[in-house]
Amino acid sequence: MYRILLVDDEILVRDAIKENIDWEGIGCQLVGDCENGQQAAEFVKEHPVDIVLTDILMPYMDGMELSHFLHDNYPDIVIVIFSGFGEFEYAKKAIQYNVSEYLLKPVTAMELTGVINKMKEKVDQKRQEKQKMEKLTKASESYRKNAQVIRSKAIEALVNCTTNVEESLERLRNMGIDLSAVRYRVAMFDIDIYSDMYQLDMEKRQESALMAFVLYNISDEIVKREQAGIVYQEGGNRVCILFQEKWSRDFTAKTKEICREIKDKMKEVMGIDVSMGIGDWVKNPGELILSHDMAEQVMQYRYLLGGGSADRYGGTAVCKDCSS
Repeated sequence: MYRILLVDDEILVRDAIKENIDWEGIGCQLVGDCENGQQAAEFVKEHPVDIVLTDILMPYMDGMELSHFLHDNYPDIVIVIFSGFGEFEYAKKAIQYNVSEYLLKPVTAMELTGVINKMKEKVDQKRQEKQKMEKLTKASESYRKNAQVIRSKAIEALVNCTTNVEESLERLRNMGIDLSAVRYRVAMFDIDIYSDMYQLDMEKRQESALMAFVLYNISDEIVKREQAGIVYQEGGNRVCILFQEKWSRDFTAKTKEICREIKDKMKEVMGIDVSMGIGDWVKNPGELILSHDMAEQVMQYRYLLGGGSADRYGGTAVCKDCSS
């Protein structure tokens, strides 16, 4: 069924159109009739409409103003204007607002029926385009999420030394990620309200996944802005940062500023606290597990401190088991 709204300030015109069109026979439903554009604008805010049939000259809001409003706010609605005025300026504005048909009065029932049938095809086309865009958007989002997961797993494998370092670096290079810096460090964040729960029910798991997604996006935006490294996810609720120092002499202070900004932003946006741990600097990717483990040790202080964060900095050492 195609939903049609009729707009004309002349009640006789509205009654004639309502009575002389076989709405059910052409697969349409006249969902409403309004006497001016202002009423019509309020109507479409509350009711779904596919096609608007409107006059031009009406009080309060005329047909062109209504077409402008629909063009800007409800681009899926197909607009048909019928008017006793055929001036070029009206037609030019109609084109500007993507009006599909411009009919001169008087309009016969047969003529209007033919136009409505043509407009149904336009509605179908818009629906198909919208469905296509929704599918593409979902596919793009799915691809982005999958790519994020794959990237996170590859970085996690490198940091935790679960695969050979050179193999991990090659895999990341194939993803367009080049790890070349003077030194590296790992920072990690846990969402406090979930980290202390031994087991999460389905609702809490979904909620924690959403919060982790928000935390990831906030962290990724800030780290990318500062060109400071790479954000990745570890496990269900944990978000980590692989910091890479390339040029800044004050990068140690910068990493702390970035981490504090992430904590503050998460509190501002979602109203929840996150715990933070920052590991030591290491000189090559093969030593990242040392920085990671120290960050994780720092995270344990949250049980003593009641959530929040603790920062620790110190020397470096070499991970002999995974540097090859």
